[in-house]
Amino acid sequence: MRKIIILIIALFIVVTDINSQNSWFWQNPSPTGYRLYCVKFLNSNTGFAVGYNGSIARTLDGGSNWSLLSSITTRELHGIDFLNSNSVMVVGLYGSILKSTDLGNNWTDLSVSTSYHFWDIDFADASTGTIVGNKILRTSNGGLNWVEQYSNTSPIWGVQFIDANTGTAVGTQNFTPLILRTTNGGINWIQQFSPLNLYPRDVFFTDINTGYISMAGQRAVLKTTNGGNNWLISDYGGSGSGQLYSVSFMDNNTGVVTGDRGRIGRTTNAGLSWNYIFLYPSESYAWFYNVSFSDQLTGSIAGESGLLFRTTDGGLSWFSQNKETINILNGVYFLNNNRGFVVGNNGTIMRTTNGGQNWILQFSNTANNIRSVYFHDANNGIVAGDLGLVLKTSDGGLSWIQQPSGTNNNLISVSFANVNNGIICGSNGTIIHTTNGGVSWNIQNSGVTRYLTKVFMTDVNNAYIVGIGSRLKTVNGGATWSVLYNCIGQGCEYLADVQFFNANTGYVSGGGFKKTTDGGINFTNYSGPISYAHFIDEMNGIGVHYQTVSRTTNGGINWISNSLINGSYSQFYDVHMSDLNTAVIVGSFGAIMRTTTGGSTFIEPVSNVLPAKFSLTQNYPNPFNPKTIINYQLSTFNIVSLKVFDALGKEVATLVNQKQNAGSYEVEFNGEDLPSGVYFYKLEAGDFSETKRMILLK
Repeated sequence: MRKIIILIIALFIVVTDINSQNSWFWQNPSPTGYRLYCVKFLNSNTGFAVGYNGSIARTLDGGSNWSLLSSITTRELHGIDFLNSNSVMVVGLYGSILKSTDLGNNWTDLSVSTSYHFWDIDFADASTGTIVGNKILRTSNGGLNWVEQYSNTSPIWGVQFIDANTGTAVGTQNFTPLILRTTNGGINWIQQFSPLNLYPRDVFFTDINTGYISMAGQRAVLKTTNGGNNWLISDYGGSGSGQLYSVSFMDNNTGVVTGDRGRIGRTTNAGLSWNYIFLYPSESYAWFYNVSFSDQLTGSIAGESGLLFRTTDGGLSWFSQNKETINILNGVYFLNNNRGFVVGNNGTIMRTTNGGQNWILQFSNTANNIRSVYFHDANNGIVAGDLGLVLKTSDGGLSWIQQPSGTNNNLISVSFANVNNGIICGSNGTIIHTTNGGVSWNIQNSGVTRYLTKVFMTDVNNAYIVGIGSRLKTVNGGATWSVLYNCIGQGCEYLADVQFFNANTGYVSGGGFKKTTDGGINFTNYSGPISYAHFIDEMNGIGVHYQTVSRTTNGGINWISNSLINGSYSQFYDVHMSDLNTAVIVGSFGAIMRTTTGGSTFIEPVSNVLPAKFSLTQNYPNPFNPKTIINYQLSTFNIVSLKVFDALGKEVATLVNQKQNAGSYEVEFNGEDLPSGVYFYKLEAGDFSETKRMILLK
């Protein structure tokens, strides 16, 4: 056995990924949109969840409110356990071991070799604990020193000790099941036999003899009543039946397993039978990675894209603890940098008046999926959705009134040329038109029967529509539509988006990106893939495709792509730019992400010299018109916020909202859309906070 000595040093060197330096930040769901691998509660009120990009979330009120903590790492975190009522330890990839002795207010880095990858942790008491991954490590002094007990080429996913000596670890070894048992504190680990050639992912024992293993590859649960000498099949779904990632029991009879598609299985007879429900039956990536119970009634689930669920009735029912929504979001529209709207499934409408710092759910009085949103001004807006749904507001979204659309087909996209003239398109070639601001709608003949996905009006006469195998154009307000492309059968283009800058120049996108300069007659193919895009002018645009966000500054000829959220399976369905630097994207699992730096990584260290302290320097030039540079210094790794406020204290811009390493940084602030006056910029990093004054003089 090899003894590993932990050296605690003041300067932490972290393994970063593209997200740690990314200028996109989550606004929904809360507390994060990154996947959460583990959730565990100390008691009914205090709990932690950890996951991708060093995410550590904490609740002190049973999950009603979650807050992200500074975790001093961007490494992927996978396991949590409590040593006592004050101490908590989390583990993850690249040897990550973090410990807090004040329930997460401060963290000490106890990490070991970056060649180690840890997936689970279990403490039998405040001193004695075990970590598993590609190694099994053991501590007898609360994590200050670790002894290597076992080495494996494949992951060991789960571990549980029923007392200081007796424990079970599960995982894989060369793509075969691995079940290990120790009765002497890990000095010896004995391999046990699995009756199924699947992948054990988690283990839970209700007493020293009775235990359960959840398995992936195919849905399966194993059970033992003799300490693992024999493992029997408790549940088996067979080929194509899905995955089970976690198992937890609240008493000897009642337990829960979780897996893919929001799968939750429950037994009340010690595994003799299991009943399954699916919270996301159509979402194959809605993976529930971990379930745990703090008492017989209270349990929590953590999963993909930051999903957090809670039960208070022993797993009979579950409710989301993410705010504000985890419904799929289909559309976004911003009038300016501050005022915007998003819409989505199950009648979701949300409004913000402060750039997305707060999103407020609006009462839509419908359960129909809402597909698109358009606002003429701060008061007047229209949304369109399934089954012919058209809602209109004249008070900025505070109330919505349903308007007769004349159709029961799904309505997918809405566009207006002015406050009165608008067009909506949808399924089965549906096109409806209004000349009175959406109070009434007239059905127009499209000449096609295909699924129409996007409409764009350049003025009251000229409009363009794209869809599955379809491109349409009108030059007379929709009185007649010219069919430019109509494909039936296999191999048709899936066109999802369209935008025109004038009567001749525009683009269409779907799997790729095409541009026209002759009003849609001919198109030139450019690099992609781009599914949905929005341009703030003819040259500058942002496009999304599944989980990738791309930026162009030359009209779509070239795109710089960024695999934005490796730590989430959220897929993006719409994007809207409100200026050159500010944009919002929306998608599945309630995803809302925002950039205030144009979607590129513009915030970079400007010096290799590590600062001795935190500081914020005076902007230069000052006064400025309209751009100025702000420099700041970080002495340690931290979550950094840099915001700009007007003289009344109203926030006007978020320049930085991300984790950053120690170093000196500079960021450009553009006040082009702001009036002349006095502004304040505030830097916050951990306990450090400083505010300075600057003058915009036009």
